[in-house]
Amino acid sequence: MPAQIPSFPAMFAAPRAAALRNLATTLAGIVVAVSAYPCPAGERNALLIANSHYEGNAALRNPGNDVDAMEAALTDLGFSVTKQKDLDLRRMDESLVAFRRKLGKGGLAMFFYSGHGMQVKGGNYLVPLGADPHEESQVKYQCFDVGQVLDLMTESGCNLKVVVLDCCRDNPFQRSWSRNNSRKGLAGFSDVPQGTIIAFSTSPNATAADGDGSNSPYTEQLVSVLRSRPAEGLELSNVFRKASQAVKQQTGQVPWLSLEASLEYYYLWKGTLPGSVPTPSIGSSTTPSASAREVSVSLTVHRGEEDGPPVEGADVELVYLADEKAAPITIGRGRTDAEGKTRIEAALTTAQQHAGTFEAVINADGVHKDWPLPEFPTVLAWNVWLPNRPPRPKTPDKPPEQTITNSIGMKLTLIPAGEFTMGSSPEEIKSWNDWFQQADLKSVNITDEGPEHRVRITRPFYMGTYHVTWGQFRKFVATSGYQTEAEKDGKGGSGYDGEKFEQKPEFNWRNTGFEQGDEHPVVNVSWNDAVAFCEWLSAKEGKTYRLPTEAEWEYACRAGTTTRYYNGDDEEKLVEVGNVADATLKAKFPNAKNTINASDGYAFTSPVGKFKPNAFGLYDMHGNAYQWCADWYNRDYYAASPNDDPKGPDTGSSRVSRGGGWFSFAAGCRSARRIWVSPVLRSIYLGFRVARSAE
Repeated sequence: MPAQIPSFPAMFAAPRAAALRNLATTLAGIVVAVSAYPCPAGERNALLIANSHYEGNAALRNPGNDVDAMEAALTDLGFSVTKQKDLDLRRMDESLVAFRRKLGKGGLAMFFYSGHGMQVKGGNYLVPLGADPHEESQVKYQCFDVGQVLDLMTESGCNLKVVVLDCCRDNPFQRSWSRNNSRKGLAGFSDVPQGTIIAFSTSPNATAADGDGSNSPYTEQLVSVLRSRPAEGLELSNVFRKASQAVKQQTGQVPWLSLEASLEYYYLWKGTLPGSVPTPSIGSSTTPSASAREVSVSLTVHRGEEDGPPVEGADVELVYLADEKAAPITIGRGRTDAEGKTRIEAALTTAQQHAGTFEAVINADGVHKDWPLPEFPTVLAWNVWLPNRPPRPKTPDKPPEQTITNSIGMKLTLIPAGEFTMGSSPEEIKSWNDWFQQADLKSVNITDEGPEHRVRITRPFYMGTYHVTWGQFRKFVATSGYQTEAEKDGKGGSGYDGEKFEQKPEFNWRNTGFEQGDEHPVVNVSWNDAVAFCEWLSAKEGKTYRLPTEAEWEYACRAGTTTRYYNGDDEEKLVEVGNVADATLKAKFPNAKNTINASDGYAFTSPVGKFKPNAFGLYDMHGNAYQWCADWYNRDYYAASPNDDPKGPDTGSSRVSRGGGWFSFAAGCRSARRIWVSPVLRSIYLGFRVARSAE
């Protein structure tokens, strides 16, 4: 069944060229992300990127040399290295996505970047070639948020993640900004992700020199340490400590380092001391010496009493206390098996062998116990037990919040359960069908909007306050490595080439032929792409995200109204609530037909949330971009639709979309308007928003 959306040639004459904006991701500071658990043997992969040839005085001399030196040092340590130089935003993004696809479970992944970076309003941004923000507000659209790199590395599945950013040079755009509140260098991280080390080449809010030599001072010392082969071994966290100490001594520049206390030691090179390298004490910056005594202690954890049932899955730490006032030092960890048993390997220093006390710290099912081991390390087998778990008090059910924000910054609004009349009356259908005939749109027929019928939405649910944005979809692609159907099949999506609208291989969600930023609705995504996004977000959040049903969508759009639009019946007032075919569009494309006289200010897509919301608090339910629904389409479905929570036909060949778009005439943006399109269609007028259960 053909799509019921007017073609672009029917609406527009050959328009003027629209500027393209290259968007992507880039990086710059010194950040190291390390798993909190021992990293088993596995592949070592590294992506090295240098941006040097910025325009004018912003050019840097050393980043290219920095990645060359890092490539040689890491290759010698068994890394598979990919090196890139002088990337714009789009090519940076593509390189990161390709690197993400390369990473498998386990092993070590390193990202190294050398170039410009800056902080704006407490956020860290990294500068690609071609970026030219004239105001602070433009930075997030032209530069890359460092937090997204950490997300990519954290979600890659690697056991050990390292992100190195050498970019604390001066902000090259500061002088051109009319009002500048940004600070120098990068901002410190107050919330370090689990299993992460974060290091800057200099302190937060300070700048680092590019250097007088062939490398930056930090990279020069980092490479020097990586190339060393000390007898005690080359331990990863100590690599950064030693490099930082050397930089401070040489230049006075003070690198910044933040590590999670529970990190295990990881050796890039094991050294030449006799025997295998043991695990040193957590919290000690020294590496194990030849005088360390290796021990293996066996613990069995019971419930309630010494002969009680075994406790499976208990976390056990072997802890050393030098004296009563000393802070405990964890020297080994284990987790009990089905028989309640665990074995912990540890290395005791000379001091630990002759003084101090030891404890087993046990945690399971919310129960904690510190168990003294007075005869350790003479006795190496212990039976210990946990108190019985106290009954958990029953907490009253908490009502769902009216609005929530999830982990990718997406806002969702609670839609209450309720009842409404879905569809259009016979009189409304006849009136609009007559209008379509007069408007030379004879192929359009809206009899599928009838019959009117009562529908009950029996449970509250959350719905995206806005369309899924370009920036949110970019996070999905960067962390999952997903390719849209427009990219995979080589046919591309639709776009504007400056003269006409057509489908070309180069058009996709990244490239529409007109400017889009992180806050614009993502378009050129198929129904299948939208579902893939929901599945990724569900796995990330532990909540089920999905597309709304057609009934949920119309109920949420109307928000208690019975008029054509949620702000009334006057099509000229649509510009108060949405981005539609209007005077702005007509000015851009003089041959556009059936536009309204009012102006919304946008010829293409607009950033989400720029117009008035409906009574439920949802934005852009009329215009900006059509929105995919979950349902299959059937023209006659309303006649047989159930009253409670209808979900559409069981099968079909087309999917439903709703809401109208930036090019849609007023009739196409009505609350009741139904559109049917192939689930593989990708177009610059078609996006989506998500729904989620409130339970």
